[in-house]
Amino acid sequence: MNFLFLLFFLASFSVESSLQENNDCNYPYKLRVVEEINEKRRIHQAPPLVLDTSNADLVRYTQENAEYMAGKGAAPPVRPLNISFGEIDVSYPAWTTTPEHLVDELYRTGEPGYPWYGREPPSEAAIAEFAIFTQLIWVASQNATIGCSDAEDGRRYLVAALVPPGNIWGEFAKNVLPPRP
Repeated sequence: MNFLFLLFFLASFSVESSLQENNDCNYPYKLRVVEEINEKRRIHQAPPLVLDTSNADLVRYTQENAEYMAGKGAAPPVRPLNISFGEIDVSYPAWTTTPEHLVDELYRTGEPGYPWYGREPPSEAAIAEFAIFTQLIWVASQNATIGCSDAEDGRRYLVAALVPPGNIWGEFAKNVLPPRP
C-alpha cells in the first residue's frame, strides 16, 4: 500500500512539474493564492481550501487554459467531463501579481455589496456580477487547482478550478455566509 501511495504521489508531482517547466507561475505562488483565498473564506465562516495537484485532468486543464488565454495555445483545452468544478478565470497586469493583490481584487467583486446573505438571490441573472465572489467563498468547496501563465503583453492569466463547484442555484443561502462581525 505504501508503494501505491508513493507511486500516486510521484505521478501527481510529475504532472505538476512538467506543466510548470514552461510557466512563470510556480507551486509556491499557487499555494500562496490558495492561502489568500482562505483568508477571505475565513471571514465568511467557510472552511479552508486545499491546493490540489493530484487530479491530473484538472492540473492539465487549468494550466492549458491559462496558457491558451495568455496566447500560448492554439486551441482552448477541453473541459474535463469526469469531474464537476467551478471555475474562476482572470487576467491582470503582471506587475500586480502578488497573491494578496489578486485575491483582494477577486474578493472586491462582491464584498461589500452582496445583498442576499441568508437567502437565495431573486434570479440567476441577478447573481452574475457576484459569481466570482460567491465561488470564492462557497462553503461546500474543498479543493482548488490553479494554473497560470504570463503573456507577452505583460498580463498574467490565472485559472482556478474549485471542487465541489459553487454557484449552485438553490444552495446560496447555506453556502454564501455573511462576514463575521
